[in-house]
Amino acid sequence: MALRRGLSLMLAAGALAAIALGAFGQWYAPLDIFAQFTAHWLILVGAAFLAAAFPHRAGAIVSSAIPTAILTLPLITATYHDEAARPPMVRETNVAAAASLSLPTSPGTAYPLAASFKLLTFNLLQENRNYRAIIDEIERHDADIVFLAEYGPTKKQLQAWLSRRYPYKQDCSGSLHCSIALYSGFPITKQRLVLAQHDAGPRRIHADIQIGGSNVHVIGTHLISPLDRPSANYRELDFLAREVAARGTGPVVVAGDFNATLFSNAFRNFVEKSGLVHMGHLIPSWPMSPVALPQIGIDHVFMSRDVELYHVAAGRAAGSDHLPIAATLRLRQ
Repeated sequence: MALRRGLSLMLAAGALAAIALGAFGQWYAPLDIFAQFTAHWLILVGAAFLAAAFPHRAGAIVSSAIPTAILTLPLITATYHDEAARPPMVRETNVAAAASLSLPTSPGTAYPLAASFKLLTFNLLQENRNYRAIIDEIERHDADIVFLAEYGPTKKQLQAWLSRRYPYKQDCSGSLHCSIALYSGFPITKQRLVLAQHDAGPRRIHADIQIGGSNVHVIGTHLISPLDRPSANYRELDFLAREVAARGTGPVVVAGDFNATLFSNAFRNFVEKSGLVHMGHLIPSWPMSPVALPQIGIDHVFMSRDVELYHVAAGRAAGSDHLPIAATLRLRQ
């Protein structure tokens, strides 16, 4: 019994040490990788102390803690999964706007007077060639604005279909180094493509989009993974936060693959300095392949305080290692 209790306490100490290392990530960015998995560490801490309190059950408790830590977040995602239908409020708003202008009301059509819009962010995975599944998933969500990451030269077969469906776009899909694109059914009045080597920020697309008579500044971005360059993710998010804050007033939406979880110091620093509001839902979105465990939420949508979230959903992977995130937003009056 004493041995089991001791081993359980050692497990608790190890998990607590990982949490502590993650906390130091705000001063030393490479340690932020530990903070990414804070939810998993906390589950292990709870299980370890429970095992120490009941040493005769320690084996069963600890052996169940690991799958619990791995499976808890995917179960959270399941509550958001496969909710592609656009909320009635948004559809009715768009149809009413179309009727006032005698516009068609077919699915996928964006209407210039609508104050509500749906945005889809999706990391497609460079080697994913399941083009039919990708098209079906994008079509199923019927979003007004679509941001795509890892949308490089391997995705040429998608470009013609997307261009027919969305009349406005900005992309660097011809470059494997860049591989992002933003498509819109609403008019883009101004746009800017920024590669990672241009400044200290991430690769990103800036687009001023006319929605409901308002100019909404949309940023689609794909940040470097802290696994690839431990300090770069924090630095890129910090730069982007300062850039957003410097814009001043006006509706802003930032979406994409942040390669950072809600628990990371890089994430919290971005929220604090940008002044943006997170979509407010923990949706673990990666990895879906080759093994969909353990999952973390690294795909996000942020908005300024003059934009409100009406609905959020996780989609299907469609051959990617990410789930798409679909957010229905509306401009505050």
